Amino acid sequence: EEAKPEEPKAEEAKPEEPKAEEKKPEEPKAEEEEDEKPSPREIRKLERSAERKPANPPMSTEERAKKRAKVRADKAVSRRRTRLRLKEKRKKKSETGGMTAAPAATTELRIQEKKRQGVVVSGKAEKTITVLMESRKPHRAYKKILRRTTKIHVHDELNEAKEGDTVNVIECRPISRTKRWRLQEIVKRAR
Repeated sequence: EEAKPEEPKAEEAKPEEPKAEEKKPEEPKAEEEEDEKPSPREIRKLERSAERKPANPPMSTEERAKKRAKVRADKAVSRRRTRLRLKEKRKKKSETGGMTAAPAATTELRIQEKKRQGVVVSGKAEKTITVLMESRKPHRAYKKILRRTTKIHVHDELNEAKEGDTVNVIECRPISRTKRWRLQEIVKRAR
């Protein structure tokens, strides 16, 4: 009789366990639903991991040096090819221009010379005048006209420009530490 009551207890215990198991699967189902829709952060992480390339096998110092030497040699060949192409292109250009290389170089230099106009604000120094140049440009975003002024030192060989004169200046080789411009002409004299 004592054995009989034990068996039903065991049977009663068995049905209780499945009930507990039934509750547990419901919770993982909710987690599975969350797993089905990964967060944007997880999506980015997965995309990045898919893009990653496998790591290169470890190399010895000698192998690394050989690989680097090969890459450098390839780049050198590419550089030589590019320089040769440019050299041929320049040669064709000079031939088609009908002029020799020297005059072409001088005309290019003259094209690059900058010319500006400004007002003399100081003429006290010997053979040097200070010119105020004003540039007006519209603001990139707001389109308001902005005035920007720059003071430059200009070489005036004959000391002919005075304060208030409007002058044209031209870019030249450095004459002193601050002078990179020379006087071209006086457009308008001050009163």
